[in-house]
Amino acid sequence: MTAFQKIIAECDKLFNSGDSAGVEKLLLASLAEAENSRDKLLQLFIQSELMGHYRMQGDTEKSLLAVKRGLELLSLLPELDDVSAGTILINAGTALSAAQKFDDALEIYLQAEKRFDGTLDKNDYLQAGLCNNMASVYLAKKDFSSAENCYLQALDTLKTLEKFADCAVTCLNLAQLYSARDKNDPLITIFLESAMDFLDLPALPRDGYYAHTCKKCASGFAALGRCDLENELASRAKEIYERH
Repeated sequence: MTAFQKIIAECDKLFNSGDSAGVEKLLLASLAEAENSRDKLLQLFIQSELMGHYRMQGDTEKSLLAVKRGLELLSLLPELDDVSAGTILINAGTALSAAQKFDDALEIYLQAEKRFDGTLDKNDYLQAGLCNNMASVYLAKKDFSSAENCYLQALDTLKTLEKFADCAVTCLNLAQLYSARDKNDPLITIFLESAMDFLDLPALPRDGYYAHTCKKCASGFAALGRCDLENELASRAKEIYERH
């Protein structure tokens, strides 16, 4: 197990227990060690994790700082393989999108797409993530057709891979897209129900990722007028975090 894999394994334990402060403390301590040893590759991977961590915590300033430092490090490591580079670019684009820097995010996503082209199978999980993220940017720019195409492509891939928690999120994203385009579109209800169908699957592990997905989806259901489902999902997440 590499040094970075050990860091991620420990972060996962903290994440599953809902200890976001512990995750940040571990990442920053690990980053300081990597800087002291002048390990640019490890610094890059940790900055990539910080992009996502701060984005999830809603700390835009720190998230964008991690993006800036991460992209600087990426430019210093031209030998990095395309899959790793593309993954880091996705994290950067997602942070930029969360900060509403949509044009910058789309530019970064297109760079990731070039990295993945000819390297990854079309049904690779990373491809689905890229499609979902690009769709969110297109939706923010009100390019509904491009957003719909990307979301549906991501959903097909996630179904093939049996990533059902992610399927739920993508279905909710589609419901939000159809609501933004036409609040009376019957597809809104269809995809809301599909999202809950995925979350209700007995085979879906009730772990930290499931809890995170429930919290993520809860606000989306509320925004579309389903406060009953918001409360149900918030309750599921709380129960899992308390159990850990």
